[in-house]
Order: sequence, then structure tokens, then C-alpha cells
Amino acid sequence: MPRLRIASLLLLFFGSFFGSVTLANNVPLANVAQAQGSVQFSSGGESWREVTRAKYLFEGYHVRTGSSSSAEVIDHASGRARVLGANSVIAIRDGAVVLVSGELSEPGEARGDIWKALENQFAKAREHTRLRHGVRQDEPVKVATSGAITVSQTYPELVWENVGPGYGYRLVVDDDAFEVPIASTEEMIRFALPDLAPGEHAFMVQVMLGGEVIYTPRGRSTLAWLSAEENREYLSVEKGLREDSDDDAFVVAPFMGARGFLVPAMDSYRSHFQSNRGDNDMRPLLIKAYDDLMLFDLKQKEAIAYNAILAAEED
Repeated sequence: MPRLRIASLLLLFFGSFFGSVTLANNVPLANVAQAQGSVQFSSGGESWREVTRAKYLFEGYHVRTGSSSSAEVIDHASGRARVLGANSVIAIRDGAVVLVSGELSEPGEARGDIWKALENQFAKAREHTRLRHGVRQDEPVKVATSGAITVSQTYPELVWENVGPGYGYRLVVDDDAFEVPIASTEEMIRFALPDLAPGEHAFMVQVMLGGEVIYTPRGRSTLAWLSAEENREYLSVEKGLREDSDDDAFVVAPFMGARGFLVPAMDSYRSHFQSNRGDNDMRPLLIKAYDDLMLFDLKQKEAIAYNAILAAEED
């Protein structure tokens, strides 16, 4: 699917969702893709690492190429891509892509506002990186679920926080109850819904102990189950987006999240960070994904990791 087509499709989902967000200073300003040969990046121009996938660049970042090497550099402000030639260096300065040495082609065709949408979401995600204080052990046993979520035959899972290994759960969807056995020590409980009638359904998660309900939320959340046709239409757009972005998690997951598929969006981020544990700059997006799903313990763990790495880099 052409890039401009993907851009317009994304705007249908991102436009109103991100329109009112004020950008923070520290957001991704460009990204490197389609690296060929030896392409390296540095956060300050001293320590260099290889670019092995799409790499997002912040203020002060540098990228360099070796002999017989090249990379595509996309400036998020303009949405235009340029090719960085062999033996070349660029830097992100004052929010712009600046050629330090070597060759950087003229900008290509604009690709719409995809990257601005990502920057807007990233700015909002950074608000969730603050560490939570207090002792959770003193809090009553309870489970929270996202207020609204989308599910389908392709993505049927709901998730919630595990309050402890001795507890079980009862998921109530409309008038139907599903018993979830006593959990293990996993921090997150997953439940794959059976096929539901298309449309909205009310749901809640009760906490069980010894066969008795010990916690019932005051209100119910809402899930929207897509019809088979709606699911096919959504998957067609998602497939094109994956192909167009080389399955870039930071393009695909925000699209999923904007459409209400919060669980697969979280899983996309989790998969990325399992393979790229050092990509701390983009970790706020995973932290926000946990917050969207009310997975507060996992959110706290990632916030601790994020802030610890930041502190270590400043020393």
C-alpha cells in the first residue's frame, strides 16, 4: 500500500485523538530506516552503536555511515525522507536534521503527518514516567480495567493485573460469567473471549478467594466487539501499515491503540523491548500502554527501569 495512502488512513484514526496534545521538548524528531551496510547512531556523538532496525532520533543524536553504506532519514517535522550517503554524518540540532559531513540527498515526497502523530503521543506518554510512591501492600484487593477497549476474533484478549497467586477471578460480560482459575505468580492475567455479538458490551472483573467474591468494581467497563467485516477492514489497513513501515512497532502500536486495540498495542511494544532492551528513549510508550490497561505494577517496573537508565547516563 502506498505510503501516502497509509498516511491518510492513519489520520482518520489519529486526528482527533492527538490533536489537543502539547508537545514536550524531548520527543523523537527523526528516524533512520532501510540501513544498508554499516550505519551507527550516538546519543551525543561519542559512543556509537549499530542501527539494526528503525531507529528514532532525539535532539543531540548523531548518525554516521561507513563506506558503501547508506540509510534513509525521515525528518518528522516535514514528513520528508532523505538518503544519507556513504561516509557521512548527520546530527539533530535545534529540532532539525543537519548534515555534518558527507552527502545527504534532497528531500523526497512528503508522507503526511504520521510522524507528528507519533511525537504527540510520545509527549503524552512521557507524563507517565514519574515513579509512583506509597505501599501497595496496604491497599485493598481490587482490579481495574480500561474504561473502553476494542476486541475481535483476531484480538480477543482482555488483560488485568494479578493481585496475587492465591486469587481467582470472574469475568462478567453483560449477563455471562467466565470463571478464571486461581492465577500463578504472573503479573498479568489474560483471558481470550469467545465470539460475541458485534457491538458494545459491558464487562467487569471480580476477585475471588476460596470460591467467594471478595471484590466487585462499582462500575463496568465497555468493550466493542468488531463484526467479521469490520475486523477484515481493520486487518487490511494494519497489514498495509506493517508492510509500509517494515513492521515498525512505533508506527503499528500507536495505530492499534488509537483504534482501541490496547492489548495488541501493548504486546507490540513488549515484543520490541524484549528484543531491544537498550532502547530506553522510546520506553515511555510502553509505560503509557500499561497505564492505558490499568496494569500499574508493570507500569511502575518500567518507570523504574526508565529512570534508572536515565540516571546512569547522566552520571
